[in-house]
Amino acid sequence: MRGPRGSLPIERFCAPLVVSRLGIDREMADALLRTMHRRVGSSFTVRAIGFAVATLVPILPAGVRRRALGAFLRPLLEAPAALVTFAAGHGDPWAAECAGLAEG
Repeated sequence: MRGPRGSLPIERFCAPLVVSRLGIDREMADALLRTMHRRVGSSFTVRAIGFAVATLVPILPAGVRRRALGAFLRPLLEAPAALVTFAAGHGDPWAAECAGLAEG
């Protein structure tokens, strides 16, 4: 269920982790998380919790950490426009400059 600000509670919790771990701004993190949520649907919450645990629990076994990070980061950065935007360090991955990449 959507919260009062339009995002899921887990998205609001996860965004600061994405910002700090990936070194991107909040606006980009929010855009990437919204896109990822649309792509993965109901598995978003499990993936986001796995990402949080993998980044916050130091005693997690390496294999478990890798799987949790991969399950979250692959779909987060899977869209070509999102990857290009992340690499370039510029605003919204679906901005007009990247529209052609998103369609192709």
